[in-house]
Amino acid sequence: MILVREYPGHGGVVQDVLRTAEGFSVPLEVLNDWRIGPTAAPRRHEGRDWYALSAIAGLAQQFDACAQVLTLDFSRVQRSARLLTMQPQALAPTQAAAAGGFFNLDAQYSSVAGRGTSANFVEAGFFNALGRGGQTLLLRNARPLRLDTFFLSENPEAMRTLRLGDAINHPGSWGRAVRFAGIQWGTDFSLQPYFSTFPQPVIRGDAVLPSTLDVFVNGQRSGGSSTPSGPFELRDIPTLSGAGEALVVVRDALGRETRVAQPFYSSPSLLRAGLRDYSLEAGALRRDYGLVSQNYGDLFASGVLRQGLNDRFTGELRAEFQADRAAGGIGGLGLIGNLGLLSASAVYGQSREGGGWQAVLGFERDVPGFYSLGLRTQWMQPGFTQIGQAENLPPSRRLDLARFSVQPRALGLPVAGSLSFLWTHEDSRRGADIELRSAAYGLQVGNGYLNLGYTETCAPGCQPSARLDFTWSFGGQTSAAFQHEQTGSTDVSRLSVQRNSAGPLGLDWRAAVEHGGFGASARGEVSAAWKTARGSLTADLVNDRDFSYRVGAATGIAFLGTEAFWTRPVNGSFAVVRTDALADVGISADGRPVGRTDANGMALVPDLRAYELNRLTLAVEDIPIESELPKLTLDLVPRGRSGVLADFGAGP
Repeated sequence: MILVREYPGHGGVVQDVLRTAEGFSVPLEVLNDWRIGPTAAPRRHEGRDWYALSAIAGLAQQFDACAQVLTLDFSRVQRSARLLTMQPQALAPTQAAAAGGFFNLDAQYSSVAGRGTSANFVEAGFFNALGRGGQTLLLRNARPLRLDTFFLSENPEAMRTLRLGDAINHPGSWGRAVRFAGIQWGTDFSLQPYFSTFPQPVIRGDAVLPSTLDVFVNGQRSGGSSTPSGPFELRDIPTLSGAGEALVVVRDALGRETRVAQPFYSSPSLLRAGLRDYSLEAGALRRDYGLVSQNYGDLFASGVLRQGLNDRFTGELRAEFQADRAAGGIGGLGLIGNLGLLSASAVYGQSREGGGWQAVLGFERDVPGFYSLGLRTQWMQPGFTQIGQAENLPPSRRLDLARFSVQPRALGLPVAGSLSFLWTHEDSRRGADIELRSAAYGLQVGNGYLNLGYTETCAPGCQPSARLDFTWSFGGQTSAAFQHEQTGSTDVSRLSVQRNSAGPLGLDWRAAVEHGGFGASARGEVSAAWKTARGSLTADLVNDRDFSYRVGAATGIAFLGTEAFWTRPVNGSFAVVRTDALADVGISADGRPVGRTDANGMALVPDLRAYELNRLTLAVEDIPIESELPKLTLDLVPRGRSGVLADFGAGP
C-alpha cells in the first residue's frame, strides 16, 4: 500500500499498488476509479491481475522511496469524463399503514328571484395496497346524478398507471379528448415529480484539480456540484422552457476559475432520448356527461406512443377506432438548432361516408424575459373525421394561429411593461369564416398592475371590445380591482375589494359593485368564506333588481385504519400523526404550523404533496422532558390522495 498523489502538492490517498523491478502496477478497480481503461495485458501476481502504469500514455510518475509516496501527473492522459447530474433522486412512496378513505361534501343552496334550488357535490374515496378508487355524485334538488366511478393502480417506480372505470382518453397532438368508461393503461410522469422528462443542457469540461461547480442559467444561479480532477460531463441542468444560456463556473482547490458556457433551447414538449410516453384505452364513449348518469355510446379504442428518438427529436404515433370511423397518424417535434421548435403531423381519418387527410405544421420560439413567438396552421380535407367530432359537421378547411409577446425594455426600447398579440382565423366549410384579433399591454405600477386589452371578433361582421383592468395590493392579503369594458355601444364598470386569508384557514371576503352605463341600475355583490380545520361556510349576496343569495358548507371525513377524523374537504394526500398519547403538541409541515395533537396524542395533517418529500416536525417546546419519543421529525412521501401513518412513537 502506497500513498498516491495525483499531482504535486495534493494530499494523496493510500492505494493498492504493486512495486516490482519493472515499475508500478495497479489493479483494475484503481484504473476504473481514475477513469482510465486498460491499455496493456495484465500481469498475474499472487492470484490478482495488475496493470502497469508505464503502459498508460502520457502519465508522468515520481516516487519518493523514503516517504513511500508515488506522485502521478494525469494532465496528459486521456480519461473518460465523470458523469455528474443535477437531477434529484427519485423517491419511493411511504407505504400506507392500513387501508383508508375519505368522504367530502359540498352543499349549496341558492335563491334567485324567490326561487330556491339546492346542489350538493359528494365524493367518496378509498385506498389500500392495491391502489385507490372513488365515486363522485351531484345531487340537484335531492336528485342524484352520477359523475365518475373509477379504480386507479399506480406504479411510481415504473411511472405507470392502470385505470378502470370512467376516464378521459389521451388525445396526443391531434386527437380530441373524450370521456369514456373502460380501461386505460399508460405512463404517468407525475408519479415522480422530481424526474425531468425533457432534454436539458449538457456541459463538458476539464478540471485540473478537484473543483466545485456553480451553475447559472440565464444569469441566475440554479445549483452546484463538485468533481475530482479530470474531465467531467454535467447533465440535467434545470432550465426554463425556451432559449437561454447555461454557464458553469469551475473553481479549483487553488481558487482559480474557469467558465464554460453552453447555449440551449429546451421545451417540455420534447422527450429525453430513449424516454417513452404511451397510453392505451378502450371502452364505451360517455354521452351527456353531467346531465344523465348512464348514457353510453359506441365502443372505441385508441392508443398513442411518443418516443424521444434523440435529445432533439420526439416522434409520435397515434390511432383511434370507433364503430363507424377510424383515424391514424404520425407526428413529431424537433429542434432547429437553438432557433426554436418545429412540429408537424399528418393524419388520415376514415368513416362510412369517405375519408380525408389532416396536416398540421407549427413553430415556436421563446426567449424568457424577452419575447415569445408561436405559429400554427392546420389543413383538413372535407372527408376527414375523428372520434369526438360532431355528427354531420364537416371539418373546417384551415385553422391558423399566430401569437407574439414581447417585453420592449428587454429589447432596448424605451417602453416598460409587456405587449402581446393574438390572431386566429378559421376557414369554415359551413357558414362564414371566423377571425379573432387581440392585443394587450401590461404594466407594473407600484403595488398595482395595469392591463389594457383590445379584441375584435369578425364572423363576418366585426365586433370590437376594449377592456381596462387595474389591481392594487394594499399589503398583506387585501387588494382592490377596477375593470371597465366597452363592447360596441355597451360599457360596464366594476369595482371590487377583497381580502384573502394567508393560509388554508381564516376568513375571506369580497365586495363588488357593477354599473352598466347611463340609465342602467347598479349591481352589488358581497361574499364571505370562513375556512376552519373542519370545513368552510360560504355566503354570497347579490342585489341586481331582484335580491339573490347563495349559502354553502363544505366538510370532509378522513379514515386510516380504525381512526376517523373530521376535517375540511380532502383534496390531496394526508397523514395521521401518532405521538404516544402526548396531547396538545404542535405539528409543522415543512416549517409551517398545521395543527396540534388531540387528547389521545393524534392529529390529522391534510394537504400533503403526493409523491414529494413532506417533512413533519413536532414542537419540542410542547414535549415533556420525561418523554421518550425516539424522533421529532419524520419524512413522508405519500401516494396520490391517500393517507399514511406518521408514528413518532415508533422506534427508528
